[in-house]
Amino acid sequence: MSITPPNSREADGQSLACRGAWPVLLGLVVVSAGVHAWVIGNTAVTARDSVGLARYALNLENPTAGYPDRPDRTRLDVLRDEKHPPAYPALVLLASWAVRPLTHTPLPEQMLLSAQVASSAAAVLLVFPTVFLGCALFGRSAGYLAAFLLQLLPVVARDTSDGLTDGLFLLAAALALAAGVWGFRSGRWTAYLWSGAFAGLAYLVRPEGVVAALAVLAVCGLCIVTKRLGWKATTGRAAAVATGFLAVGGPYMLVIRGFTNKPAMTQTAGVEADARRVVAGPPFAEAIPVHLAGKDRVGEVALTAGKEWLKATHYGVAIYAVIGLLTAWPLWARRPEGWLPAVFAAGQFGVVFILGYKAGYISERHLLPVVLVGTLFAVGGLPGWFRLWSYLPVVGWLFRHPVWPYLTVAALAATCLPPLARPLHDNRTGHKLAGQRLAVELGKLASYEQGGVVVIDHYEWAQFFAGRSVYRIPPDPPADRQTVIFAVLELKDGTPEEAGFDSERHKAAVNLFQDKLNPPEWVATWPPNVGRENARVVLLRQKR
Repeated sequence: MSITPPNSREADGQSLACRGAWPVLLGLVVVSAGVHAWVIGNTAVTARDSVGLARYALNLENPTAGYPDRPDRTRLDVLRDEKHPPAYPALVLLASWAVRPLTHTPLPEQMLLSAQVASSAAAVLLVFPTVFLGCALFGRSAGYLAAFLLQLLPVVARDTSDGLTDGLFLLAAALALAAGVWGFRSGRWTAYLWSGAFAGLAYLVRPEGVVAALAVLAVCGLCIVTKRLGWKATTGRAAAVATGFLAVGGPYMLVIRGFTNKPAMTQTAGVEADARRVVAGPPFAEAIPVHLAGKDRVGEVALTAGKEWLKATHYGVAIYAVIGLLTAWPLWARRPEGWLPAVFAAGQFGVVFILGYKAGYISERHLLPVVLVGTLFAVGGLPGWFRLWSYLPVVGWLFRHPVWPYLTVAALAATCLPPLARPLHDNRTGHKLAGQRLAVELGKLASYEQGGVVVIDHYEWAQFFAGRSVYRIPPDPPADRQTVIFAVLELKDGTPEEAGFDSERHKAAVNLFQDKLNPPEWVATWPPNVGRENARVVLLRQKR
């Protein structure tokens, strides 16, 4: 039994409606590029994870730089050593080859800018699969409006401009979904092969990219249950998806001899840990209290994931996404390609739930794939939503005009503009300035002192900007050889703030700050020229 697109005339009409609209697509690309250029131009400091990804890119370029103890280190060793898959760092390296000749800033700043350019470029290209998915599922207008709204959502725009993996991951996942939708529409095995390949690319960005391939296979299974597809056809399509996925992602699995190196996917944090240990998660993430277990932990994780999704959708899109799931039911639920985004979103939410339960934190950026799907349903459900309002007595005629979905998207987009106007991580500027001052202080030290330098920087921004940890975080010398210790701390009312995540380095910095026998010198503060009680970031120096 073979599958044919139900309501093929309507489905083909939706597909053809998206053709011949290159001016609109070009306009969306210009809007997206403008938004990301604005965010990059108004970045104070990129996200902390971008430092490690930039370092990863440099290690791919030169595996032995910074590793005098490993002169035979190869790129395969880099892949085995690093906790993240290599696709995004490789893209950062490619971007750096274009960025570095055009800028005259220090190498750390060049690499962080390259990371922003890499993620932003992928986010701009996200316009195309988003338009295709919206057109294929809900019609021409939905494709364009969904792409427009998605690019303006503050969390999406800022995270995909922040030197993180999100831009490339969303692009690869959306391409996998688009190819899967086309496969269910056309029945062509090559579409399933491409869907698996793009899912493999998503996996090479983040391990949860495998969910895209699993979602296609799950929908194939649903087609069997609903008698839309026979076993023979399902086997062929499933084999094409698996072949595409393994062709792209399989070599990396062979290199690392497993599925992933990421500790968050393989370790449990906090549930069985010492109750006195504080697990607050990485910066910009919501922590799951360490003492919660069982049903209490499950409930807290689900509640936190829901709150982070609401924040990532800018709240309004989440409301319309739920409405769209209901009001647009006839458009998506009767066609297998309509099931695919919903199954993918459910799988991604499940991954986030497992991450929250095991690792003890959830970030809004983990929910961005669900935001992508939610935006499609939010826009796709608007015509049906206003059709319901048109049945109201007396005023119902007001809602029969087709302009209402456009006005709704415009209103949602307008609410996104104020958050986009804010500089990115301007509250972390002090770390960059501390790094610049640290570079000066390190240059002043005699050669015998530099061999005994310790830098305690649990956020790692300052040491990277200082050029000291460009290729690796230097190991501390033995205690009897330590001559100078620098520490970077965030302060509030003159005292150290609680660490943004569980960190022995932060504890060491606090101990240094509170050392009464050998009080450290305050080398620099941010904001500059303020009293100690008003300083937000401080660079300390202690001589031994």
